[in-house]
Amino acid sequence: LEALLDDKTMRDTLVKMKVSRDNVVSKDDGIDDKWVIDDAHREGLIPLLCRLLLGRFRAKSASIGRRRGAPKARRATILSFVAGLEAHELDAFVRLALRPFSTNNLDALREASAADIAVATIKPSRLVGILHLFR
Repeated sequence: LEALLDDKTMRDTLVKMKVSRDNVVSKDDGIDDKWVIDDAHREGLIPLLCRLLLGRFRAKSASIGRRRGAPKARRATILSFVAGLEAHELDAFVRLALRPFSTNNLDALREASAADIAVATIKPSRLVGILHLFR
């Protein structure tokens, strides 16, 4: 998990980590078993990864000495990883991203009036950031 905090190692770590259950790993693939998320650990690990990766996704700048396009590349890498999540796991990531709209109940935003009120209370810059995430 510490490797996900550093821009230098985050991409390689996410690429090696097999989050999708569709990927059947065999010895011939050359993939070390330590990169496969065991079903017994998914329930606790995936929400933790979602929180960590959402924070890394929202980070505006790269590490000192890194190239200019690093934030864009980091976001693309994170979204590629998140795309491998199952629907209920992806729901946790989306709910975290939408948390600024409502601290109580995100399901209440299904009504247009509640959604209008929630959008009106958000800073425009934060709203643009959330829309950028789902673009």
